[in-house]
Amino acid sequence: MYFKGKSQPPSMFELWLFLFGGMILGCASVGGCAHTPDPSSESSSSNEQLSPGVYAIDAGESISKHELFERLADHRCVVVGESHGTPWHHELEADVFQTLHDRFGEIALGMEMFQRPFQSALTAYVSKEMDEETMLERTEYAKRWGVEPSHYRPLWSYAREHDLSLVALNARAELTREVSKVGLEGLSSTKRSQLPDEIDTSHEAHRDFVRRAFGQHGEAMSDAQFEHFYQAQVVWDETMAHRTATFLENHSEVEAMVILTGMFHAHRGFAIPPRLERRLPGGDNVATLVPLESGGSGPWSGASLEELREQNVADFVWVR
Repeated sequence: MYFKGKSQPPSMFELWLFLFGGMILGCASVGGCAHTPDPSSESSSSNEQLSPGVYAIDAGESISKHELFERLADHRCVVVGESHGTPWHHELEADVFQTLHDRFGEIALGMEMFQRPFQSALTAYVSKEMDEETMLERTEYAKRWGVEPSHYRPLWSYAREHDLSLVALNARAELTREVSKVGLEGLSSTKRSQLPDEIDTSHEAHRDFVRRAFGQHGEAMSDAQFEHFYQAQVVWDETMAHRTATFLENHSEVEAMVILTGMFHAHRGFAIPPRLERRLPGGDNVATLVPLESGGSGPWSGASLEELREQNVADFVWVR
């Protein structure tokens, strides 16, 4: 477990990192308390849960893998959610990335796993000026992400082999950590200038979702503490959306980007996707794909199409 062996209780930032961007997503708990929201808590549980396969949520239909890739290719950005320690999620990501590369030719891979100040190391790695070991060292991967590199190696190796851009999407951890402590209003002007101009914290359903996701940890915070915590979560999503939109604006030759991020950051209703659409010309250029476990214990596992549609979780789900 992520906090195993710690002599002190985890800080609010560590709890947040664990749930939303850390080593494990799902029903793994911090001290038995943090939990994933139960999809059935907001909609009828009488709907039939999904069997293994690929589904288009809004259309309410089962589709083939080929049809999924055809529909994903209609969008300039494809956001793929993951539980970071689940191997088959990364296999699915590699399949999406390579298939869309075959379709588009010039494509980029945006990764939550790397923070923006370390972009130069990714660029040097792809251009074969730096090997993987040095790239991981220069990006401080072990300290700032820490998930087994073999999960992502097929993805960044493929980008290197085909000279495709790797894009560091994530905000600097020191900055999001400070937001979680003092809030946006407590940042110095210099630090505030390092964040996107527009940070929308007005989505009450998102705020409620985050509080429920954090269980009694969220309930134990004062209103001010939780608001700072929530603002840090939004900073994460807004930064990744802003970074994606800016990259695409500055690289018109790139026809599409696949974005890899944690399950909750991929949420269709209030995480990266709508914040990215707000920044893209034409708006509706983002598709979301989330892998789910049939009968498992991860986020939204066991949900029906109707429940997934009601909660606006994704455009497509791949159930295994």
